[in-house]
Amino acid sequence: MFEGTHPPIIDAETWEIVRRMREHKRRSPRFGNPGLFSGVAYCSDCGGKLYYSTQEIWNKARTQARYEGAYSCAAYRKDVQYQTERLCTCHYIREMQLEQLVLDELQELLSCAARDEKEFTRRIMERSRTERADGAAGKITEERFEKLSAKYEDE
Repeated sequence: MFEGTHPPIIDAETWEIVRRMREHKRRSPRFGNPGLFSGVAYCSDCGGKLYYSTQEIWNKARTQARYEGAYSCAAYRKDVQYQTERLCTCHYIREMQLEQLVLDELQELLSCAARDEKEFTRRIMERSRTERADGAAGKITEERFEKLSAKYEDE
C-alpha cells in the first residue's frame, strides 16, 4: 500500500465513518434481505441495539410468501434468552413503520429548509440541545452524542 500516490475517491472522514459501521456484526436474516437500519438503530428506552429479524408470511393458498421485517430490543431478547433480570421491556417496531418515520422526518426537514432557512436552523439547534440533554442524562454515549451533534451542526 502506497499512501498519497493518487487522489482519494472519498474523503478520510467518510472512510472512517464507513469503517466503523462495518465493524458491527451484521448477519442476514433467515428470510429476505438484511435490514436497512441494521447496526444503526437503537432502543429508545435502554439504548441497546435493535436486532433485525424477518418473518415469512404466506398467502391463504400458500402459493406465495412475502417477508416482513421488524426490529426488537437486543437487551430484552438477551434477558429472556438467558433468564436474567429484565433491563428493558418487550417491544419492537416493524421495518415499514421505521422506514415511514424516517421518510416523514426527512420530508419535514427538507420542506422546512425550503420554506424558511431560519426556522430550519432553529429546529436543528433545538434538536441539538435536546440531544445534549439526553447525552447528559446518560441515554447515549458521549462519543455518539459528539458525532450526532457534529452532523447537525454541519447541516
